[in-house]
Amino acid sequence: MTSDPLERYSARTGQQHERLLLLRIKTSGEILDSSLRILQKYGATFMQYTVGAALIVQAGIAFFTKFTWPKLFETSQPGRTDLQIWEFLITIGTSLVVALPLILIGASYSAAFVTCITREILELREPNARAAAKQAQVMLPALFKTLLRQAVSGLGGFVVSVSFLIFGAILASVTEESNRLPGLFAIAGSVGLFISVLILIAVLANQSLNPAVVIFEGVSAKKASQRSKSLMKSFGRQPAAHLGVLGITCLMSVLIGMLQAGYSLILALFGVDKWIDSLSESGAFGVIASTAVELLPLFISIWSLLPAWSVAMTLLYFDRRIRIEGHDIEVLTRAIPERRANRFDV
Repeated sequence: MTSDPLERYSARTGQQHERLLLLRIKTSGEILDSSLRILQKYGATFMQYTVGAALIVQAGIAFFTKFTWPKLFETSQPGRTDLQIWEFLITIGTSLVVALPLILIGASYSAAFVTCITREILELREPNARAAAKQAQVMLPALFKTLLRQAVSGLGGFVVSVSFLIFGAILASVTEESNRLPGLFAIAGSVGLFISVLILIAVLANQSLNPAVVIFEGVSAKKASQRSKSLMKSFGRQPAAHLGVLGITCLMSVLIGMLQAGYSLILALFGVDKWIDSLSESGAFGVIASTAVELLPLFISIWSLLPAWSVAMTLLYFDRRIRIEGHDIEVLTRAIPERRANRFDV
């Protein structure tokens, strides 16, 4: 900090003007642009405090991709349909007990920390990383319950559809081939899977503001879902924000895809992929090292995507409240310092 009062005043007013720009109504592109500016300035802080959360999410995803997904297409009982169904259910159940909690815990902490920092920025206060980390730890259980409820809502359709498919397989194994009921269950399950994808997209769009609602308003998981849904829908002349969420998601997906493609290109140019193959054949340590290198692009994507998504959704939360409730006036009012009492005031 310079000792020149004019330079200090210019720097302070410049920072205030930059933050005030964040409090105006934005389009989806402007929200993404503002998110990138915040990440450019505070990205190092986000990465430092969320590396553990990214590793936990990575562990959950790795468990699903390395254990659950391959097991779904393998069986040790090729001639027993009933045992194959039990294998399938055990595999899915293990994934729900192990992988899903890991992903939600990591995502909850990352969202809580990044949202707390972004909140300080938007409310015209200087961010405090240590205080935000402590607040994130306090809010972790509430946010985990909220994301768990959101996951159940989004994945419930898949559970029902898979249940139809399993029940159809059971009927096919115990009834005659002329029985049409197993086929009907199979068709219903297949159609249900397609509908479940649409339900998942709708849940993610409607409840994308859940973390910000929990952090800012301190409500329960159920109320957070209701509040997020009400903020996302159209109000008066203000359009709904669902397309904005989908647009931000698509843009971030493209950025992550470009990041992974660039990483894969670097590996191919320097012949690292061949080195990974040779490592995998050199014992247990080589297998661990090669697996770590293979998972590195996914980890980098998770590590960068979680803060970026949380910043964007926090900005969207503010934008919706500004459009519908005039929240910018409330923030600016709180930012005005209280007038000191004059000695001659009565």
